[in-house]
Amino acid sequence: MSQVINLQKKQVINLSKHKPGLSRVCVGVNWGQVLREQSVGGFLGFGSRTKMKPTPVDLDISAGLLDASGSPVHSPVCYYNHDEPGLHHSGDDIEGDVVNDGIDNEVIEIDFSRVSANVSHIPVVLNDFRRELKNFGELPHLEIRIYEGTPTRIDNVIATFNIKNNEDLNNAQAVVLGNFSRVNGEFQFEAIGKSEPNTRLEDLILRSFKIASK
Repeated sequence: MSQVINLQKKQVINLSKHKPGLSRVCVGVNWGQVLREQSVGGFLGFGSRTKMKPTPVDLDISAGLLDASGSPVHSPVCYYNHDEPGLHHSGDDIEGDVVNDGIDNEVIEIDFSRVSANVSHIPVVLNDFRRELKNFGELPHLEIRIYEGTPTRIDNVIATFNIKNNEDLNNAQAVVLGNFSRVNGEFQFEAIGKSEPNTRLEDLILRSFKIASK
């Protein structure tokens, strides 16, 4: 079993070189609930006090399927569209972690052997569509991992990427997590971790292509 790679921003890993014949991976994202002041106790508004309590946060991981020029080949895989050729979304998590349990909240499963031949880029993004956060800097933790297995079973972790420790998230309403790109018939992954103000999914995916192409 290979050593887990702790990715840094702009670092690229060739998945085939990491493990020859690798054709399926999962990308899981793990985030935490936000501590906010809430009134507790009292009666009819009197005698209440404020207490910091975890507040659920509905974030959404999504993946685009783009050709070499950045044009969409298929619709994005996301919480409302779980399947496109070669990609599967595990389902919507609308809360996040009360405490960091180390378990992914949402997962995208990729079978590169089933991805359409004209797909050259698979950008992976995370957005706050409902604008429940002031910004992503409120999150106590935010990380992704790439692994072999299924959305409910981890066989071998290939790489992790701690976005919270790699990016200033205080102005972010969305984050470009990374990009899978096809190079000479093999897929590689670039860790991006770039804050973005735009939460509209289609715009975010096209923006991620431009970032990855720099």
